[in-house]
Amino acid sequence: MNPAGNGNSGDYRRYLGLGLVLPLPALAGALLGYWADGRFGTRPWLLVAGAAAGTVLGFAAFLSAALRPEGGKPPRGRT
Repeated sequence: MNPAGNGNSGDYRRYLGLGLVLPLPALAGALLGYWADGRFGTRPWLLVAGAAAGTVLGFAAFLSAALRPEGGKPPRGRT
């Protein structure tokens, strides 16, 4: 039985991952940019660009996951 007691034991799992959807792509982009800066000698520009791109992608993934209806299916009438 789930803590809410409403019979939807899987609902909370959907929201637990949202806390990582935004910061992980930003961190990955920053690390990739840091590595590329060291390789190409462009400090700090690729770090900044990687962090910015990761933040944008993370925010898009966050919105997509947060606004997805329950069950992961699109609303009726949409394909």
